[in-house]
Order: sequence, then C-alpha cells, then structure tokens
Amino acid sequence: MGTRWPTNVSKCWGYDPLPGVTYVEGVKTVKIAPQPKLIKCPICGSHRVSFKGGKNRVFMTCNARQNGIVNLELFVPIVKCNKCGLARQINVRIADPKRHYTRSLARVIKKRLKTRSVIKVADSLGLTKRNIDDIRKYFRKKE
Repeated sequence: MGTRWPTNVSKCWGYDPLPGVTYVEGVKTVKIAPQPKLIKCPICGSHRVSFKGGKNRVFMTCNARQNGIVNLELFVPIVKCNKCGLARQINVRIADPKRHYTRSLARVIKKRLKTRSVIKVADSLGLTKRNIDDIRKYFRKKE
C-alpha cells in the first residue's frame, strides 16, 4: 500500500497501514488492510476469489512500548470462492475468532498478571477490569 507504520505502533505481520491516524478520546486508531496474499478462501485456501462486501472490525492492541492501547481498524472482506462456491469472511490472523483484542495484547496481559493484580494491569494499560478478566478467563479455558 506504500505507507509506513506510524511511530509507537506495533507492526502486524501480513497487514499494511492505510493513511490517516485518528485520535478519539486520547486513543490512537490506525486503519489497516490485509495484504493480497492473505485474501483467500478460508475453507479451501484458494486465491481465486471475488469480493462480496465486508465489515469493519476494531481490535485493541498494545503500542510498541507496551504502555498504552492502540485501536486497529481492519476492513474484513467477505469473499466468494470460485473453486468451492462458499462465501465467508477471510481469517483474521492477528486475533482469535470472536475476540476484540489482538494476540499480542493478550500475551502482554498474561505476562503482567504473573506479577501484578488485575487492577494494576488495567491501570497501567488504560483498560477496564472487565477487559482484563475476559482475557484471563480466555487463557484459563485454553489451558
């Protein structure tokens, strides 16, 4: 896409930043788009697809210094496979399904919860206690 990642934002493999960074209530929002190699059928993996619209999703992630939150706004396209005929959203590689935070943010929170309380982790990142509890419960289910 030709633009560089804004400073103080962690890079996401397979995604390119779009121009324009917005600030809403002190939180930075960066628009990103999947690289063409990620646009494929989520069922059979074919790259022969046609676009059928899509949906904007917002994911929370930590900034490069891991001391604040940055929102990533991603347009997730719906593709119709020309090989198998199914129409689905592409797989989002930076986050687990049905989650509003990235895997990198979850790793940072899991690491900090080993030495700090939930409230201290929430205060240090600018999140709510409920966000931290959701992530902690998700890791407990995975283990």
